Amino acid sequence: MTDSAGDFSPDEIVVDENGSRDDEPYVHERSVGEIAARAADSAYGAATRWWADVGDQLRAHAASHGLEPESPLIRELALAASYALRTATDMKGGCALRPLADYEGYAWPPRIAEVGPEIVTLWRDVADRVQHPAARARFNDLLFERRDGAGGLRAVAAITGYLEAARSRPQADLDIAQFLVRAWDLAQRVRDWRLVADASAELVKHSEVELSRSQPRAGVFFPMLAAVAARPSARQRVQAPLSIPDPAIVGRLLETAFAIAKEGFQTSLIAAMMRVRATDPAEIDQINRREVAAYRAQAAKHAGMARQSRLEDAIRIARDRGLTDLVRQLTSELQAIPVKDLGLKELSWSVRLPPHQVELFLDGFVAGANWREGLHFFLQTDCPTGDLDRLRQELRDNAAHTTFLNVVGRTIVGKGGLPRYTGTSDDDRRAAAEADHARIRADIQGQILAEGLLRMPGRYGIPDESQIAAFLSNDGKSDEALALSLARGFRHYWHGDYEACVHVVTPKIEAAARALLRNLDEGIYRVQVAKDPGQYPGLHVLLQELEKLGLEEAWAFFLRWLLLGPYGMNIRNELAHGFVTDTGPAYAALVLRAAALLITIAGPQPPAVVIETAHADDRPVDLVPLPQRDRDDLLRLLATPVPDPIPIPWRNGIGGRLAAFAASAMRVMATGLNRVAKRLDP
Repeated sequence: MTDSAGDFSPDEIVVDENGSRDDEPYVHERSVGEIAARAADSAYGAATRWWADVGDQLRAHAASHGLEPESPLIRELALAASYALRTATDMKGGCALRPLADYEGYAWPPRIAEVGPEIVTLWRDVADRVQHPAARARFNDLLFERRDGAGGLRAVAAITGYLEAARSRPQADLDIAQFLVRAWDLAQRVRDWRLVADASAELVKHSEVELSRSQPRAGVFFPMLAAVAARPSARQRVQAPLSIPDPAIVGRLLETAFAIAKEGFQTSLIAAMMRVRATDPAEIDQINRREVAAYRAQAAKHAGMARQSRLEDAIRIARDRGLTDLVRQLTSELQAIPVKDLGLKELSWSVRLPPHQVELFLDGFVAGANWREGLHFFLQTDCPTGDLDRLRQELRDNAAHTTFLNVVGRTIVGKGGLPRYTGTSDDDRRAAAEADHARIRADIQGQILAEGLLRMPGRYGIPDESQIAAFLSNDGKSDEALALSLARGFRHYWHGDYEACVHVVTPKIEAAARALLRNLDEGIYRVQVAKDPGQYPGLHVLLQELEKLGLEEAWAFFLRWLLLGPYGMNIRNELAHGFVTDTGPAYAALVLRAAALLITIAGPQPPAVVIETAHADDRPVDLVPLPQRDRDDLLRLLATPVPDPIPIPWRNGIGGRLAAFAASAMRVMATGLNRVAKRLDP
């Protein structure tokens, strides 16, 4: 538990006007041992919740023991009471005594192994004098974890204290559940089978009572049930079989818990406990099917995205358990959910940019003497997703306003309304945040680039394909076949056929990446292994290899974001599977920008390749041997593909800040709605 009302925290440390902290080191005097023990006894006796209230009670009763509420002694006693009992709900059961907060480089209270000797001496004096069973359990447990003195004796003293404290209350609550599981865990560790039997009997009794309530509390019965259902060790089976709970009783408790489980994760926890106890493969298969069936039944009670989420979980579990027949059935049900039933909401945003700055930028497309100058301007524009360091700094600056996003995952819904990817790790959340921010930036730049490209035909007309290809290939110094495809893409764009544009150009981005790696003599081809045919790796690997070789980080990020998933736009994969049919001018312009970046760098291929891949009318005339390309020159091009990029007008100033704010607002709204939709009917 982390919301302790009685715990001291770093924020409560007093700071005087000179900035010094009131963190006077504790120096133990044996004469205060009895006083400290009485203070602990009265605090634990007055506390309603042992996991939360002891610190407050220590300060409240300090004066009655002749102590100052903020004295170092009271502070250390409160810190000792602030360690948390962390119960496990997995198939092994158990309970650990740990700091309330524990991160790399920081723990509060301090890690038990790192507490100073003066404080350990205080714990020892209190443990030997204290009378209240909960206090006796806590201080002896701390010493056991610290490996101070006779560990077995400290463990037994803690166990008996936990059991006595648990029996002092008429019904189970969070304290009782934690105390009983901790007593069972400690008894298992020191192999005191008599105390294991005592703790197990109490766990069975309280589990039965809790599960018979009209509304059983999962936080209370799950940890106790996990301990009761844990598989006994071989030593326990041999040395103390009578200490093992009756399998029939445990089985009945598990069945009851399974029947009342309301959420899928609860069902999975109970099924895991059941599997631990099962030995027959047929029985295990039946448990697996019951687990999946429970998710399916829960899905049937919901509609829309809530139903979709539960079916997705059921499919994942069925696949993990090898239940292929159920995978197919559940997938069919998932696919049958109409997109209109998902309750998807379209979120919109707007950022007003200074018109004069935008117009000044757009003049670059049409101010030249011919179309070549306009296309050259397009090729010199900056990375659409911007500087990566700045993007990440914006995320850090906005983190204070998006705290809850750091603890929830996101589900990406693909075409057809089907779930594509759900991320839950810190890396997933960071990648999702970066992709959301990048989208706002790229959307704005895509619209500006699209407007610039669309103005060019009115000024220059639409040039011939061969002319565009010659310009893009630098008169044959770069790859002609790829340049021809890119030229066709531009012509499709200027004729308003954006779907044809992205279909022609997108595959050539992968071809350009592959050609560049071959230009650099990188061994990327995978020869045949067994029945897997030889082939080049996919775009994800190709971009990784280029980035390792020095492709500018911002451009590498843009290419991944635009073309690949899971959090990016995934255009390359969506197109390959036939989902891209409605690409507008902005994203078609971004595809052209991505393709132009790599195609204009890639060196010429052998003439035979050009002949095979080009149109019949576009065969090269000059078949002289190709010039040898210097590896260092290529690496320099990768490191700085656009040497002097033309800055986008909105990046700096208020426009950039508004875009960053819009990105955060959209991300908060999308994630919040996603979480609500997965739990509730639309």
